[in-house]
Amino acid sequence: MNTTMWVGTQFRCANEKIVDLGVFESMLAAMAYACGPLTLTDYFTCTTSGIGQQRSVSTPENLVRLWNRKTTVELHLQSSRRMDDGPYASVFFGRSDRPGGEVPPTSGEVTMYRTVSGDEHANFLLGLKRAFVLADGWSGHVHATTEGAFAYGENGFTSMRPWRRWDEDLPEIPLSERGKRSIFDRPPHAEDTNDRVELVRTVRSRVGPRVRGTYWGTLLGPALVEELGGLAGLIRDAPVVVAEPLGNGGAYLQLTPTPEPITTETMQRGLLALERFLQPVLVPTPPYWATRTS
Repeated sequence: MNTTMWVGTQFRCANEKIVDLGVFESMLAAMAYACGPLTLTDYFTCTTSGIGQQRSVSTPENLVRLWNRKTTVELHLQSSRRMDDGPYASVFFGRSDRPGGEVPPTSGEVTMYRTVSGDEHANFLLGLKRAFVLADGWSGHVHATTEGAFAYGENGFTSMRPWRRWDEDLPEIPLSERGKRSIFDRPPHAEDTNDRVELVRTVRSRVGPRVRGTYWGTLLGPALVEELGGLAGLIRDAPVVVAEPLGNGGAYLQLTPTPEPITTETMQRGLLALERFLQPVLVPTPPYWATRTS
C-alpha cells in the first residue's frame, strides 16, 4: 500500500539482557535504526518516584546512564513531542519483574510506534529484528493500522478509539447531543480490535512466553519455534509470504509484502490461517479471527 501507515510493536524479554548496559546500548542503536529516517530527539523517564520532565536527548551515553539508575522503571524516546504533527516514532523500554507464577521473572519489554510510508518499513523491520535477538525476546508482534490509536490500544491492553468528527461517525446524532456522547458510544471502526484487547488483558500475565495474537508481523523466540515443530518446518509450512530465521533459533513471520490494515481481503484470509497455525503457542483465549464478524 502507498498510504502512510502506523505500526505498533512490542516484545517481552526472556532474560536479563535488557539490563546489561552493553546489550542495552546496542538495542538503542537497533531501535534508532528502526525509526529511520526519523530521529529520536526527546526523552522522559518514569522512576520509582514519578514521571520525569521531557528533555532533549544529548548523547546515547546519557540514555545508558539513565537506564542504569536503580530508580528508572521506564525510558521513553520520541521523535517529537506530539504524535499528531505528522511523521512520528517512539520507543519505550520498561523493566517489569513478576516473580513466581507460570511466567519466569522478566526484566523488561520493548514497545515501539511509528508511521511508515513508502519503503520505510524495510529499515524498521531490520532494526526491530536486531533488537529482538539482542534481548532474547520471547515473542512479539507488529500491528499495522491506519490510525495510531489502534496500535496504542493493542500494545497497552487499553480500549481505545480514534477521535473523529461526530458528523463522520454518527451523522444521525443531533448537534446538541454530540458533545454529551462518549467516544465509546460510537459504533466500532472496521479496524477496532478492542474486544481482543479485553480478552488478552484477562490473561496478560501469560503474554511473554505466549503469542498474544496474530498480526501483520510475528516475532517468535527459539522456545516457541521448537513448540511449533522446529525452524525448518516452520519456515516451510507457515501460511505467510515471509518466513525467515532470526539467527538465534527464532523466526519472523509476515503476512503481506508491505504493511496492510486488518480490513484488506488478503489480511483477513492471512490472519485466520495464521491463527490456526499458531494455535499451540497463542495465549489461552478463544480463537479471535475465526469468530470475528466482518
